[in-house]
Amino acid sequence: STQNGVVSTSSGTSTAKNAVVKTVDDSWSKVKAAGRSGVIAYTLTELSFWAIAPILVVFYQALNSGAAINLSDSDQQTKIFSLSAGFLTFARLAVPARMALALSLIPFVEKNITGKLFSDIESSTGSVENASQDTVVSSTVAVGSVDGQQA
Repeated sequence: STQNGVVSTSSGTSTAKNAVVKTVDDSWSKVKAAGRSGVIAYTLTELSFWAIAPILVVFYQALNSGAAINLSDSDQQTKIFSLSAGFLTFARLAVPARMALALSLIPFVEKNITGKLFSDIESSTGSVENASQDTVVSSTVAVGSVDGQQA
């Protein structure tokens, strides 16, 4: 049952996993409801996380061991495996934070990206339907006339 935003099992204990899933589902609905801006904000957030986080893990490992990663050493392979497992656990736990960041970026994306990019496109073409109709009409005129006169 759900009560005050906390998901409980039949025994009445709260389940943190279900609460996190519900939060992420609610956030994802809000991202989708924002349309283009939500998708762009979420994409920027995920690309940033997956571009920066692995680099930080490699630097962390290099700082702690004092050397670069050596995949031919079995001891290093074990360390890398444990570091990868820890990183993936962190990545899963960070999903709500990444969703919150994406939701907070939506107004910025609307104002500075989709607002400018898509308003310029719509104002220059009127609309997609009008633009495609104009293209059909102008190509018909070009085929049926020579210098504006009927052939």
